[in-house]
Amino acid sequence: MTDDLETPPLSYALTRLARQLSKSMADVRIEELTGAQLIALLTLEQEPGLSNAQLARRCFVSPQAMSAVVLDLEYRGYLTRDPNPSNQRILRAHVTAAGIALIQTAEARIRDLERQLVKGFTVKEARQFRDAVARAAQNLGLPSAENDREAM
Repeated sequence: MTDDLETPPLSYALTRLARQLSKSMADVRIEELTGAQLIALLTLEQEPGLSNAQLARRCFVSPQAMSAVVLDLEYRGYLTRDPNPSNQRILRAHVTAAGIALIQTAEARIRDLERQLVKGFTVKEARQFRDAVARAAQNLGLPSAENDREAM
């Protein structure tokens, strides 16, 4: 990338995109779930066994906020938690069959949203966009799933 920054700055464009995406994800409401609850379930479906702290980092909320999300999802039967064998104080979360059913209900809406996000992109451009976003997140310190798991 060159030193001459474009106007508006990339960070501004990404912030606007992130806010709009967050707002659009909130519109994917299912079964009275909040956006944070849906994101937590989607994250745990992809990465089962995360601790509360890891899940909070993935969902960009505080551990305290995630604790309330996880407790509610557990109470409603959408996830279970079991102790980590290497440290019994850490509880690993897993999506239940009821949680998977909710995710499947939301998937069509999420796919529609993602198609809208990359509308006008070729398949190759969409793949490159996804890869570039993941790489940029890692450049700013967001750990990859593999690195965060090793810290458990």
